[in-house]
Amino acid sequence: MVAAEKLPELRDLTVEQAECWIEAALAEAKALRQHDEELYPVDNDPAAVRTAEQFHAAWRHWADAAEALYERVRPLLQAKQHLTGAHDLDYAIGRTRAMLQIAPAAMLAREQQVRLGNVKSVEEVRRELRASSGR
Repeated sequence: MVAAEKLPELRDLTVEQAECWIEAALAEAKALRQHDEELYPVDNDPAAVRTAEQFHAAWRHWADAAEALYERVRPLLQAKQHLTGAHDLDYAIGRTRAMLQIAPAAMLAREQQVRLGNVKSVEEVRRELRASSGR
């Protein structure tokens, strides 16, 4: 969304203009999602880790730009204007921010723990939760 980053310099957006920018942001997210299988490498291959980090950076950049766009269209939403795709954009931003909370290196470490068998069963987790809640 390189062009969208120039939006703060533009005058107020019309509903039609805002919908076009939202559509463009959602299209970029859709294109990025085509590479989701590369977000978390399954082994410690340096090339796969580097690729995952690059996709995380791309998603972070997208989320920052999408949030800036959403702030630009917020006045229209607050004025009760219907903007096609605005809800989808808000959802995509939240989904992306949640996904970015887990770095590729952290996921690799978790995968390693699973491979080594350092995991707890669901029943063990339930028992611990019950014990900590005083039941």
